[in-house]
Amino acid sequence: MVRCMAQFPGFAGRLDYVPIPKAFYSDVLPRITDSAELLVCLHLFRLLAAKRGYPPAVARHLLLEDPLLAAGFTSLGRDHVAEATRGLSLTLECGVFLQAAPPRGEPVLLLNQPASQRAAVAIERGEAPLPDAAGGQPQRSSLPPVAAADIYTLYEENIGMLTPIIVEQLAEAERDYPPGWIAEAIGIAVAANQRHWRYASAILQRWKQKGKNNGAPKRNPIPSRPTADYSTWETPRRRGAS
Repeated sequence: MVRCMAQFPGFAGRLDYVPIPKAFYSDVLPRITDSAELLVCLHLFRLLAAKRGYPPAVARHLLLEDPLLAAGFTSLGRDHVAEATRGLSLTLECGVFLQAAPPRGEPVLLLNQPASQRAAVAIERGEAPLPDAAGGQPQRSSLPPVAAADIYTLYEENIGMLTPIIVEQLAEAERDYPPGWIAEAIGIAVAANQRHWRYASAILQRWKQKGKNNGAPKRNPIPSRPTADYSTWETPRRRGAS
């Protein structure tokens, strides 16, 4: 049995959270039997959560060289490079994450969801610039938009689990705002790493009060975009917190 080397003193009063899809616990975790795969999954969720692009992506070498992941394998007495590489192969085979290799450049890792699947195809064809995978400024893509998912699916895929209160708030938003506004506001919230409905709702209220073009912060205005823009492979500009 592996025991803690020292007792954990407890969490800080103000916490940062790493979003993990609920389906990971119900559909994936019960099938994981290899600690290398589990460690890679958990740390890749953490690395993706720190990215600002949409869909978020992480350069492959950043995962394999991640010091926290390496510390986990070292504490188990294992070679961290070999184990991280093996764990990544297992989770890619399982389908939790995707790897996209551009014609030129380093492969990137993405969460396996519809927006990332489209992004991976575009990257491998050389039809889209790489996402903000290594810490640089995000680049914009010229790929045409595709049909958007309904806002409930969009919320679950990008913000979190639907609750009865959230469902009611989304239904009210559908009545109050044009269809494209809600998808765009959710996309802006994701790009700002503000994954909660309050942030997206505040954007919508500002647009309604001041007009969509005038309702964006003056220091970093968001240009108007076509409906369903955030369900495509496009990386929006980074926004400051409202």
